[in-house]
Amino acid sequence: MVKNLRTIIIIVVVIIAALFLNRYLQERYTTSSKAIFTGDTEKITQFTISKTGESITLVKMSGVWNIEGHDSLIVRQPRLNNLFNSVLTTEHETMVSNNPAKWYVYSVDDSLGIHLQLFDNGDKVLGDYYFGRSKADWSHNNFRFAGEDEVYLTSSNVIYHLNTTANYWGEKPPPPPEPDTTAMAPEVMFEEIE
Repeated sequence: MVKNLRTIIIIVVVIIAALFLNRYLQERYTTSSKAIFTGDTEKITQFTISKTGESITLVKMSGVWNIEGHDSLIVRQPRLNNLFNSVLTTEHETMVSNNPAKWYVYSVDDSLGIHLQLFDNGDKVLGDYYFGRSKADWSHNNFRFAGEDEVYLTSSNVIYHLNTTANYWGEKPPPPPEPDTTAMAPEVMFEEIE
């Protein structure tokens, strides 16, 4: 009886240990996700997007966003909304590499990646990121924080919101309305000439 009880206890302990070991091993493969920007978006007063020698900077002054160097364009609000509501809220998920020598493979190096920098009104860097196209999965992008080695997949494809052309971010203002000359025509009085 004592021998049978000892055998049962050993079997139960082995099963419990196997369950804990299995759970521990499975947790290594779970994906944790976190938004790439965890700060306050209200503090962002400037951002720069750079790619292969091209760059664009947008600056917020007196509550109005302007495209630096393009005073004739007004900023398209939907483009800003996409940056703040899609790009900055996307999450980084699965780590695909932690080898800096492979950054070019994932298009997150200086020559292939799209570099996004966020600043506050004191020119303090609030965020510094590299985005690259995922060749394996078109619904995600590769992503890394500047200064870090790890490359992650993003939760969604947001790279098309990171454009470096001024016409993407801005548009010419509409022409002012033409005055209605028929309603405001002054009456002209003619005198008879004798």
